[in-house]
Amino acid sequence: MAAASPAAAASARCVVATNHCETNIIAAPRHFIDWHLDSSVSGYGCSWRVLDVNTRVVVGSGRIGAFRHASGSIPGLFGYYRLELFNCGSSAFGWIDNEHP
Repeated sequence: MAAASPAAAASARCVVATNHCETNIIAAPRHFIDWHLDSSVSGYGCSWRVLDVNTRVVVGSGRIGAFRHASGSIPGLFGYYRLELFNCGSSAFGWIDNEHP
């Protein structure tokens, strides 16, 4: 049996252990990616970016403060994407998905 392609994934998540993490790659078959972040209880903020893994173009980025949650949607996408968290405290986490509620 062949391994699942990135297009098969509907969501991908990562949890920061030491300063950074990145999710697995997911596709944007419906031309958007939703992102969700939580800086957790570490007392640190967290920087993030959503990256087009084929072109290496950052399609969304920002920073959230300590003890915060943030989310949003990036429309107009056609490729494969990954969420990267960096300069974060331990236990910060984030995920991306390609399914609106």
